[in-house]
Amino acid sequence: MPNEIIAILAATTSAVLGNISAFILTHKIKNKIQFHRLNVLENCEIIAPPKLSSQNFSLVDYPESLGEYRQEVMHFVETLQKNLTEDQLTRTYNNIKNLRIDENALLHLYRICGLYRASNNTITMSTQKVNLPFGIKLYFFSDIDKSLMSYHELFHMASTTYKGDEYFMGFSQRNIGDGINEGYTDLLVARYFSNYSKNIGYKLEANFASLTEQIIGQEKMTDAYFKSDLLTLITELENYTDREKARQYLSDLDIVTAFRRKQFLLTDSDKSKLLESYNKIKVILYEAYSKKLDKELSNNNLTAAEYSKCMNSFIESLSKYDYLIVKDMKKLNTSQNSVAVTQNSQKHR
Repeated sequence: MPNEIIAILAATTSAVLGNISAFILTHKIKNKIQFHRLNVLENCEIIAPPKLSSQNFSLVDYPESLGEYRQEVMHFVETLQKNLTEDQLTRTYNNIKNLRIDENALLHLYRICGLYRASNNTITMSTQKVNLPFGIKLYFFSDIDKSLMSYHELFHMASTTYKGDEYFMGFSQRNIGDGINEGYTDLLVARYFSNYSKNIGYKLEANFASLTEQIIGQEKMTDAYFKSDLLTLITELENYTDREKARQYLSDLDIVTAFRRKQFLLTDSDKSKLLESYNKIKVILYEAYSKKLDKELSNNNLTAAEYSKCMNSFIESLSKYDYLIVKDMKKLNTSQNSVAVTQNSQKHR
């Protein structure tokens, strides 16, 4: 190989690696800051999203900027149209008209499958190749399913509302709700695109989102998500717990999500906070569901046997993904979590 080509390849490789290093460092810093912000979420005001008028939509509204993802976007919209009301589709129609989808190899190298940036309504997907000079393409091994990841990011797009420089994405706003938002997004991917139900990334968060849905109801939770309405989610939870605990649940799930992304090093103090947050999530959800069932029982909508069956199933689901926390922390005794919830449930048997 001529020396000139070797030099070009060396320079290109150096530039790529330099960009990767810069990207990783920046991402670590951002996530470290995000993690510590979670400790002051109690001061975050949660507000109602702006109301939007319904939109007309047709095939001509699919922009050219969708590129090779056009067919997947069309399938996504068609699926939502079969399952949602026109009112719930308003944000999809608003945002899709100027949606842009591009690719970036750095995401794949850093194990990030896709990103939705609400600030410029752009989805960036990871790619498995880097184009080098002279038509050379560098490929990376991947087990990523682009359809799965594009649907996840498209749900973010479909649930985002703007108000000036502020945006509301599903259940996420003002640095709170990231965990429940990612979990419910993956729950919807599995629900509407069942071929991908076994490959979702936020398994733990999706499980907690599913349990939250059992408490407030699927119809109400779906409606709030597609209307970017975190405030309504909290209001509905207040029927079974107080506002402080509802906010604490969201904050603790954010902490667990931030940890599980593994974008920064954790101190022993951070690990203690993770375990504390994980325990509190389970207790808050357990207490809320117990109150819901108590109401159903007192109104004669449940028999004692049905009550016991529902409660036991809920308790089992609460600990379904304990093993993920064990795997991440390497030294977590999950029996403490299970015992805490099981002991609380004795009075209902």
